[in-house]
Amino acid sequence: MSQPFSIQILGNVETCRTEAEIYIAVPDQDAQELWAILYESRDGWRVNFFVDSASRELPLEAAHAVLRAAQERLSHYVHRRGDKVPTGLTKAGLSFWLMERDDGTAMGEALK
Repeated sequence: MSQPFSIQILGNVETCRTEAEIYIAVPDQDAQELWAILYESRDGWRVNFFVDSASRELPLEAAHAVLRAAQERLSHYVHRRGDKVPTGLTKAGLSFWLMERDDGTAMGEALK
């Protein structure tokens, strides 16, 4: 596997927030598993680690680097905390709204 981790951003309509899922490499396999989910709440940045991946150790510097990288990527999503949701959105509409970026795009599409 070329990278020890990957980050996927998603609009979670159940929790009404944008999240960064962090996957790390499984030793001796060409696979990755969910290691943590990073998100921002009204109280600040939060991370949920997954017990099943606790055996997948990362050096402290690597863990800090991947969490900072995820935070940097997530910081460009303007509705990441799910504050002031417009009324009348469908689940698909809410997910799209959560994915709006500070460059005026959502999921790669320009917004008008």
